[in-house]
Amino acid sequence: MRKVCGLTIGLAMMGVSAEVAAQRLPDHGMEWRTVGSPGNAPLVDRPGIFLEGPIGAVDYEFRMARTEVTNAQYLEFLVALTSAVPSLPVTSEALGPDIYRVTRPGGYEWGIDPGEEQVGARMGFNYAAMYCNWLHNDKGTEPSAFLTGAYDASTFYPNAGPQQMVHSPGARFWLPSRDEWTKAMYFDPNKDGPGRAGYWLYPITSDVPPVGGPPGTPGAQTSAGDYDPEDFREYPVGSYPSTQSPWGILDGSGGAKEWCEGFVSDTFREIRGTSVTSDLLEWSDRVDQEAWLEFRTPAAGIRIVGIVPAPSSFIVMLVVSSAAMGQRRRISGRS
Repeated sequence: MRKVCGLTIGLAMMGVSAEVAAQRLPDHGMEWRTVGSPGNAPLVDRPGIFLEGPIGAVDYEFRMARTEVTNAQYLEFLVALTSAVPSLPVTSEALGPDIYRVTRPGGYEWGIDPGEEQVGARMGFNYAAMYCNWLHNDKGTEPSAFLTGAYDASTFYPNAGPQQMVHSPGARFWLPSRDEWTKAMYFDPNKDGPGRAGYWLYPITSDVPPVGGPPGTPGAQTSAGDYDPEDFREYPVGSYPSTQSPWGILDGSGGAKEWCEGFVSDTFREIRGTSVTSDLLEWSDRVDQEAWLEFRTPAAGIRIVGIVPAPSSFIVMLVVSSAAMGQRRRISGRS
């Protein structure tokens, strides 16, 4: 307690909060959750669980965005990208169903369908990877800010060489691996009681499938599901705030399917989760369900993963100093 008090007082005297001093990474307008329990056991094939191999084990802490990247956030990236790299053609891969670009005299007009600004964005894999590069480079405006960092865009199809499968060492933001996504959505270090870890069957901290329905409908837990086929189902991210993964992450069910690192062929990348159009949730939302999508298809969204901010050297210095002061007081008191 003395260490904590000493640290807090030291920070307060300098007009700095502990949260500000420890923050070494920008949040980029996203809400984050830390996924802990490094070294957790994987989920393995067993009666009732059908897997081709173990999944979900991650031996390090990481952060995951609580919601998917929105259309508004993605449009900011597209405008910056096409300004920095004007030679890059804007194809259907770049534009999901809610974003448009219209040629006008002297330039372009960008826009989002009215009311869809906070809906989860959808795009092809290459643009999802370049979005991570942009965050890694603190939303820089030079071409390299989009083409390198988390992923080397020069390796992307149709490059003749091998494509980059996972993020580069030192990346600060990236797309989740299948293990990271599975752990963040289904793994609970206290599933069966304190210290008794396990995997929930569904990404809502439950072994019972989620209930679909419009936000605010009594009992509704996801935008997916077999309900009201006339509903347009373009809901803002985080529309079911009481339905969370064990780590407090939202929209593991519904919204958009989400791109992950890894691929099964030159043209197919892995996706996880379900979208607003998914039904049969007792099957499609299960922990053991995986799928793949042609990488140019603008039908999956982005959920960002990143490193956990470390305490700054300033914080560490104050903690050590506080501990040393306490030790000197105890020694002085005994002499």
